[in-house]
Amino acid sequence: MKKKILFSVKRDHEILDRVIEGLNAISNIELIIHDPTKEYFNITRMRTILSNYDFIIVKVVNQNSLNMLYFAKLHGIRTLHDLNSVLICKSKFILDMYLRKILETHAPQFENIHLPTAWNHNPINKTEFREWIIEHVPVVIKSNYQCDPYNRFNFLVRKKEEIDYFYERYSSFITNDVYLQKFIECDGYDRKIYVIGEEIFGIKRENPIYLFLREHPENIDVNELKREPYSVPSKIKEFAKILGKELNLKLFGFDLVQKGKGEYYLLDLNEFPGFKGIQNVSTKLISFFKNLFFSE
Repeated sequence: MKKKILFSVKRDHEILDRVIEGLNAISNIELIIHDPTKEYFNITRMRTILSNYDFIIVKVVNQNSLNMLYFAKLHGIRTLHDLNSVLICKSKFILDMYLRKILETHAPQFENIHLPTAWNHNPINKTEFREWIIEHVPVVIKSNYQCDPYNRFNFLVRKKEEIDYFYERYSSFITNDVYLQKFIECDGYDRKIYVIGEEIFGIKRENPIYLFLREHPENIDVNELKREPYSVPSKIKEFAKILGKELNLKLFGFDLVQKGKGEYYLLDLNEFPGFKGIQNVSTKLISFFKNLFFSE
């Protein structure tokens, strides 16, 4: 039986473009592509349009993406991830609380995995924010709301002069709460763990903050950083499976840094990551999606 699939994604992703080509070539799949940054819905006709689909995949980039997930939830249409799971992952504050609860629930099984000390704050009062942050340096300031890829930032503050540069560079964000993590000194590398269904993959790349501290480049394009395979320890694989179950995610990625011997800090989690660096990842994703579409 032919499955009608709606794939909502911004078409600027090399890997997903190949996945779309591969899914289009499968005879019993009818694939419709929707760009959430360009194509919006007449709300009164949304049910007529979207109810025709057997499955909806959404790579969230804006509120339009979340609206689609809410509609799917309301009308019982199958999706890659449900609205609740995505909303947890898209708020740094909520995700942090959820991850701490997971680690607490499964302690001491993962006693070597930690979350950095973290806070939320509003930087609208520059004087107050500067005074607070100087007492807590070094910290990394991050945008809380993760839906918009153009409005995300990570900014390391080690001394008060850098706060002025933060205000200069991110002036449009100072009315919103920010999420702050204590900067974790590590070996200078990110371990990126990717989960595709039952498979778990690891990629190691240089940490962008350490690259900046060493070379002070004008800009860092993280997509251009060299990646190499990383053999994921068995404990981290177990942890990945727990995360997938607790967050109800079938496809996701998370970032670890290593401090000392075997001590890891979880810095971030994404419910639909880029998967860059995994060998033959497009083929793996095509197979994963195909199995998902035709599963009961």
